[in-house]
Amino acid sequence: MQTSIGIRVAKVPIDANPRPFARSPAIARHRRAHVHRIDSTPGPGTVQAGIVGAFPALNARPASQLDEWLAQISEELAAFQQANPQAKVAPYAVNQIVHSSNNRLEEDVALCVKHKVPIIITSLRPPSEVVAAVHGYGGIVFHDVINLRHAEKAAAQGVDGIIAVCAGAGGHAGVLSPLCLGQTDS
Repeated sequence: MQTSIGIRVAKVPIDANPRPFARSPAIARHRRAHVHRIDSTPGPGTVQAGIVGAFPALNARPASQLDEWLAQISEELAAFQQANPQAKVAPYAVNQIVHSSNNRLEEDVALCVKHKVPIIITSLRPPSEVVAAVHGYGGIVFHDVINLRHAEKAAAQGVDGIIAVCAGAGGHAGVLSPLCLGQTDS
């Protein structure tokens, strides 16, 4: 769903992760950051409020800035959790463009592994090597898809969840209604 403040929110089933983490089954991605690659990271308030906050790895320029951002996010969230032990803090996510045009993918994924980013959101190509790396430390991978064929390919690669990118979404929007991607056999 597109909100009036420019945040793209993708609803995901909370049980997609065997370790439930959030009060709301939602992921908030800053649309302008995703589409225009401006410098921004999710504010700590997003995950402190129980909503997964996500940002594109490619926003970090130079690439070394991603390491700094991930360290800062981890430190701020750990401090908040320590000061508020009763709070149910959601994890954060990093978007990875899995495509041959992304010459930073290997380096960016290695940084995500180093910092044990809880959720990786991939797009474009089925992410088998990303899934293996992220599952290696216990993280989860969601994959953006625009049709059932892409969802089946991603599922075959072992992703933990599918994000149905539909008409009206920012970035590489699909052409279908969200209801079409969620069809079930009945």
